Amino acid sequence: MNSSVPLSRIASAGLALGGLALPQLATAGLITGNDAAGFRTGSFLLEIGYADLGFNGTSYTNYPAYDYQTAVSTGAGTELIFGAALAAGTLIDASESYGSGTETLYQRWQSGYMGYTPGYTSCGRYSCWTYPGYSYPVVTGSGSGGAWLGDTSGYLGFRFLDDGWHYGWAELTVSDGSFDIGDWAYESVAGVGVEAGSRLSLASAQDVQGVPEPGSLALLALGATGLASLRKRRAARLH
Repeated sequence: MNSSVPLSRIASAGLALGGLALPQLATAGLITGNDAAGFRTGSFLLEIGYADLGFNGTSYTNYPAYDYQTAVSTGAGTELIFGAALAAGTLIDASESYGSGTETLYQRWQSGYMGYTPGYTSCGRYSCWTYPGYSYPVVTGSGSGGAWLGDTSGYLGFRFLDDGWHYGWAELTVSDGSFDIGDWAYESVAGVGVEAGSRLSLASAQDVQGVPEPGSLALLALGATGLASLRKRRAARLH
């Protein structure tokens, strides 16, 4: 299990200004990381923020038969952009199609068995020769497939659910029954997309829904104070 940098949540506490509770200004940013283990085989769970991405690389060999597979699956609250590897710079946001489940990224296989020719003895006028039997491979079929067959290196696009959908990417290379996870990143602000392979955030303070700019906060607080004073003056006139 691999634990990444925990998600930076947007603060929900309010600031008391003139008797009015106002939200704090959230900080936008891209959370990045790297898996430096190199090529892996078997099962591995990559945890990025609240995203769970399960990788599995399997190898079966019984000459001349073999079967190599590499697959990825999603955990609870995690969805992937299924299909071919994403190119660097691809925008990963709400406009893409996402799904959950398991997808085979790469597979290469061959079926067959070992044939056998028995030995025999050959005799001449004065002596005999014995020829040993021998085995030979018989291939009955072969093939390859998987969503990443045409390009075994690229980016996975994903999203996970927290206070909204958070978008991210993971660099990946797949091979015969193995996989290599490189850099990864996700946006700490819900609803803001990312570009595959980029370490620059597309978010700004205005992307944080419901959070006014500091100047707006001050004007809103002054307005609330003025409204309270006006109500007091009106009440005094009535009495």
